[in-house]
Amino acid sequence: MHKIVHLHPLLLLCATMLLGACDKPAPETAPVSSRLVKTFIIEDANGGNFRNFPATVEANRKADLAFRVPGTVAELLVREGQQVKAGDVLVQLDQTDFKITLNDRQARYSRASKDFLITPKAQLLSHHL
Repeated sequence: MHKIVHLHPLLLLCATMLLGACDKPAPETAPVSSRLVKTFIIEDANGGNFRNFPATVEANRKADLAFRVPGTVAELLVREGQQVKAGDVLVQLDQTDFKITLNDRQARYSRASKDFLITPKAQLLSHHL
């Protein structure tokens, strides 16, 4: 019990110091200026009556494209909605298939013309060519 008596004055001293620290005036802060704002309440002109119509939107004018030869589109040269006139190039097709076919036909022609020059005329006449 003797130790408790000695702690009591120490606690009283700490409490006095803490309460003394609260007497300092708070630093002044600048007043916050507020701006007035106009507000409007917009009411629905229809009174909340909405009508929904399921629909699909389609262009007023459209063009179906068709090509004289089959192929894969390599490059699209116009944008949707862009104005074009007759003769404008719209797309470019992949040239790979065309080049292969051209090379094949040129090789066949070359072979046929060489065969024609080598073949004797008598043999051609016998076949009525």
